[in-house]
Amino acid sequence: TLQPEYYVPFIKYFEGYKYHEIADMLEIPIGTVKTRIHVARQILKKYLKTYSKDILGADIV
Repeated sequence: TLQPEYYVPFIKYFEGYKYHEIADMLEIPIGTVKTRIHVARQILKKYLKTYSKDILGADIV
């Protein structure tokens, strides 16, 4: 699970909102939105890599 400060902007972006729209909605700078979405992607990528290794039992690069 992601912390709310990463989850909310990431989900909004995933739903199709633009960075500037998310920044306006959450009343935070656009740079913060970009950073939080980037960090959320990194966290999710790490979780998915671990999950796929557990499920498949294979090394994934």
